[in-house]
Amino acid sequence: MKLLLLHADFMEWEPTKPALRSAEPTTKERKRVDDALVVMISVEEGDDEEKIGPAADSIEEQFQRVKPSRIVIYPWVHLSQRPSKPYTALTIIKELARELERRGYEVHRAPFGWYKAFTISVKGHPLAELSRSF
Repeated sequence: MKLLLLHADFMEWEPTKPALRSAEPTTKERKRVDDALVVMISVEEGDDEEKIGPAADSIEEQFQRVKPSRIVIYPWVHLSQRPSKPYTALTIIKELARELERRGYEVHRAPFGWYKAFTISVKGHPLAELSRSF
């Protein structure tokens, strides 16, 4: 699993068309989330539920450092050269979001399996960008 964590003033996305036959149902409406820790995530071959806890811990640690208001989980297969099967990726991403919600965080999740137009405004401080691999 690979994560790119970005402390953002805002992130907007708009699903444009399905990238997979198994794309999640969603509307094609533009969504905006302000003051967020954006978590770009790529689930890789061999990843399973055991990586959810360490990933959630790492996200929580960065959240406490930069102190945003909420979290955005954004599936982004482009972080990996060996992505998992779509069903596995979606299952792990959903469970990661649920785990963060159980810990008390407001979590927004961009739809899985879609091409999306997006805009992100990343803050310019030293902790605004961080990558992690699990």
